[in-house]
Amino acid sequence: MRALEVDAITPQRYLLMVETGDDVLDYRQALERYSGAQQMVIDGGDHGFSDFSAHMGRALEFCGVTTG
Repeated sequence: MRALEVDAITPQRYLLMVETGDDVLDYRQALERYSGAQQMVIDGGDHGFSDFSAHMGRALEFCGVTTG
């Protein structure tokens, strides 16, 4: 994973979606790394982001996909 890491990101290109209940990754590190990006912080949850379907609309909107 470290070999794939880039020095800097372009914040406007990212939508960070994290759950505070992830027991593998610390969401606070993601908030710092993706500072300046649009961010969704969902209380609770898990590493599998099992509630992702509830947030699919926001993800598609960020990608410029309209549903209706």
